[in-house]
Amino acid sequence: MSIINLKRFEDKYKYLLGEKFSGFHEALQLPPLKYFRINSVRNINYLKELDDRGVKYLPDRYFGDFYKLTDDISVSDTIAFLTGGIYIQNPSSIIPVDMLSRALKNNEEPVVLDMCAAPGGKTTGLSEKIARRGLIVANEVSKSRLKSLHFNLEKYGAWNVKTTSVDGRVVGKMFPETFDGILLDAPCSNENKIFRNPEVSRNWSEDLVKKMQKLQTELIFSAYEALKPGGVLVYSTCTFSVEENEDVIKSLLDTYQDIKFIRFEADFSYKGLSGDGRIDDNVFRILPEIENMKNKMQRTTYDGFFSAALRKPGAMQQKASRKESKNKYTQTFQRFFNKELPQGMFREVKGLIFMENNIDPGIKFFKTGLKAGKFAGDDIEISSQFLWEFGCSAKEPYIVRLSIDEADNYLKGNDINKVPPLKGNNLFAFYDNLPVGTVKGVNGRLKNKLDRYFLYGK
Repeated sequence: MSIINLKRFEDKYKYLLGEKFSGFHEALQLPPLKYFRINSVRNINYLKELDDRGVKYLPDRYFGDFYKLTDDISVSDTIAFLTGGIYIQNPSSIIPVDMLSRALKNNEEPVVLDMCAAPGGKTTGLSEKIARRGLIVANEVSKSRLKSLHFNLEKYGAWNVKTTSVDGRVVGKMFPETFDGILLDAPCSNENKIFRNPEVSRNWSEDLVKKMQKLQTELIFSAYEALKPGGVLVYSTCTFSVEENEDVIKSLLDTYQDIKFIRFEADFSYKGLSGDGRIDDNVFRILPEIENMKNKMQRTTYDGFFSAALRKPGAMQQKASRKESKNKYTQTFQRFFNKELPQGMFREVKGLIFMENNIDPGIKFFKTGLKAGKFAGDDIEISSQFLWEFGCSAKEPYIVRLSIDEADNYLKGNDINKVPPLKGNNLFAFYDNLPVGTVKGVNGRLKNKLDRYFLYGK
């Protein structure tokens, strides 16, 4: 950032924050605290592996599925991370997701749009928080970022998500009054990273803020058009500017005066900064803060964030439309698991079988559901990602126990030198209680059946 722009940024927030500016300014220059989210719908104890590896963490006091790392041991090479059991994420990012999921808790089958979805942290979090109910349409206009979104949807087992790739500014005209809920985590100037990310600091300017405000305003109006009567819109950014936050909300309220806020509060949140009481009292801001810990200054709060939840006037429609389905592969998959699999639909596409929710909002999708398996001669091979999602109820005869070193080796794509207990295409490698992946017994060893997709990355 140029010296001129840096001073403009600082002067702007000195004026807005007053006596809070000093702590805010210092906190922005410190490394953020490190957190991870547990994949809460799988009913698997992922923390035990972290304990085995000596990872130190503390539970978050507000979100029950978040934990704060308290040492420098990485979790990105753990079984839990590599199999979609944990997502490295700051809790501030889940606040808009939490708002939307709570607002939709009485809707049995919500049809939800995540308008700017990649790389998928909020999409997968929302899928978990609504317990895979209904349908989430994850939209991402960038084809390159869509690839990373698909990777994470498979890894984290989000089988009730389908993807589209359209410009969010035309969503309202393409899909008018289609969604029960919409999450608009809008592109922004990303001021939360202004002192830590050279690209953010280099690009920041007042002109950029105005440019982003224009885009955000177009997106929120489009989102509102796509929302059903009675539906809920959650708008969020990871920036601080009033122009990109309160002023965007104000533009919508000035046009649609009947919109009502859904208010959420927490002891770590701040009110808005616009000076307009009808907005400031109803939005949710997080500002970075600091404290002295053993003569070392560190952040004490989540990353900076802004969120607001709004309800469109009208009565919410409770029932989604469904496609007829025979689920002809359900019994094939069910025989390997003790608990009854969810009432999804198995669909065959070019030799692959996908599990998806059969809700039909009349939209053409890029990707639908979770790859459940593929055909192998007259048999079906279950995918590792399907096992990761439903492995808590895998039947014992099909389970092969691995050591932690063998599990690590498997997740690098290697076969395992271990005599299989059974013949057949579907054997399930486990480390302790964690499903690691699918294997096949070949010549006295376990042949690795992990999709190469997860080795070469997104």
